[in-house]
Amino acid sequence: MRTRFKDSDLAVWWLSEKDYHGYEPHCGPNPLKVADYIWEQFCYRYGRPGRLRLWVPKHIDLDELPVRENDPRWDMLRGWDYGGIVIERKDAEPCKLWSGVVTDLELRKL
Repeated sequence: MRTRFKDSDLAVWWLSEKDYHGYEPHCGPNPLKVADYIWEQFCYRYGRPGRLRLWVPKHIDLDELPVRENDPRWDMLRGWDYGGIVIERKDAEPCKLWSGVVTDLELRKL
């Protein structure tokens, strides 16, 4: 069942292939100590081009970000081939310890 969260309760963990630091995740044990749903999306994201696409866990109801395609806030992500994993904001702190960039849905760094 998908839940519609308030925008303020969600974040995006943006990762490029470089952020995996040569680590090749397999959907086994979760060494990152992130929430299980994040670990699952982290594994799915690996090896796929980012192209500013979103990986949205099954339980989160989100179709798109509330930022237009030509908004200058995208500039910090362009050129790095980031792909974003949509996460609950309450689960963002362990993601910040790994790598990548964590933003709110308006692309402001958290």
